Amino acid sequence: MSEYKVHIINTGKVRIEPELAFGGDHCSTAKAAGFSIKRSPKIWLPVNVFLVETPDKLVLLDTGWDHSMSPNGVFDKKAQIKSLGSSLLYHVNQGVVAKGMRAGEQLAKLGIKPSDIDYVIISHLDCDHANGLRQFKDAKNIMVVRSEYEYAKKHPYIRFKKKWWDDVDLNLYD
Repeated sequence: MSEYKVHIINTGKVRIEPELAFGGDHCSTAKAAGFSIKRSPKIWLPVNVFLVETPDKLVLLDTGWDHSMSPNGVFDKKAQIKSLGSSLLYHVNQGVVAKGMRAGEQLAKLGIKPSDIDYVIISHLDCDHANGLRQFKDAKNIMVVRSEYEYAKKHPYIRFKKKWWDDVDLNLYD
């Protein structure tokens, strides 16, 4: 029997409105962004990526935050607005990644370079999943669902920022 390993790699945290994570089908954009009359305190959630080792492949699910979110390893509003490309997106998603905690840095501790990764699969292009994508531009295959990519191209101003992947060779799949 071949051995498979799954590594859960914590790459920081994100602070959001509870409605964004737990609002389900009844969550409006206004509630998710915290622009509703009834507001709950924002919550911190972990930003994890997953490395799957198979006998012959390395697969990374998501990329977490880029270094530019927290260049000094601490919460930095100005750096986050620049990294996210929008103060509105910062209002919705605030993040922090401690020094040495980016996915690429943690994989390096395991002896894994971005070019060793066979597949980077992006679950969706939200900032806490794709902001760190450029650190893996040398992976063999970077996969994004075509419908997610097309949606992101049509709505680049609020939720998605092309700069997170504009110098990355994306492979789209249905």
